[in-house]
Amino acid sequence: MTRTIAVVNHKGGSTKTTSTVNLAQALVEAGYTVRVVDLDPQCNATTWLGATPEAV
Repeated sequence: MTRTIAVVNHKGGSTKTTSTVNLAQALVEAGYTVRVVDLDPQCNATTWLGATPEAV
C-alpha cells in the first residue's frame, strides 16, 4: 500500500525542510522506499539530499 505524507506550512522558517529530510532518512533506515518532492524555490531539501537543482 502506498502512503503519502505531506509536510506543509505557508510560514517560512518553520523547519519543514529539516523535518522532511529527517523523516525521510528515518523511514529509509526502517526499510521503506521514500520519495521526497521539493517544491520550494530555494531547493534546500534537494541540496541536503545530495543533488543540485540544475541536475533535477
